[in-house]
Amino acid sequence: SGGRMLNLLGYESDEPNGLYTYSDAYSGNLNNVGQQYNDGVRATFGVEDIAVGLSAYDSGGADLDLGYEAQVIFTGLENLTVAVGVADDDNATIQEAFNVWASYESGQMTLAAEYSDAEAAGGDGDGYLLLVNYQINDNSSITVRYSEEDWGAGQAETLTISPNYSFTDNLGATIEYSTGENAAGQDVDVFAIETTFTF
Repeated sequence: SGGRMLNLLGYESDEPNGLYTYSDAYSGNLNNVGQQYNDGVRATFGVEDIAVGLSAYDSGGADLDLGYEAQVIFTGLENLTVAVGVADDDNATIQEAFNVWASYESGQMTLAAEYSDAEAAGGDGDGYLLLVNYQINDNSSITVRYSEEDWGAGQAETLTISPNYSFTDNLGATIEYSTGENAAGQDVDVFAIETTFTF
């Protein structure tokens, strides 16, 4: 495939309608490990329980500099998905990244964990998230997520609680309360209500 596309790395969805929560797990540089649109080409293929994706894209430099990324996804165990990916882009906010995540589904519950390690021109850092989503019924669910991000001299941590409700197949609502500490050591509390319409 080719054109303008999102990169491969990261557990959380890059678009609001795919997130369990209103916010993303990371507020600083690690948020750039995922959620990047680039113009490029991608090859994906699968062999039994393993899927592989490889991308090359214009990294936005003055010359025709290319960025690269690769991801391997394993689904060989029932209800378990494990993904490992790397990226290299000298002109991006994140110049080198390693990302691994796993999710496990058991009945109405989804458990997920992620770890990212990255380097940028101004330093390096890492972070992780732990997430539990429980599907209460066909229309409602609740998510609890804890994340930490350590970059340079600062460390941020956030605990998020987020109920969701689907009014129809196309219209949903998310309520979120997040509390934690940002990289400057300040306490941060966020309350948000979001509706999404998909078509």
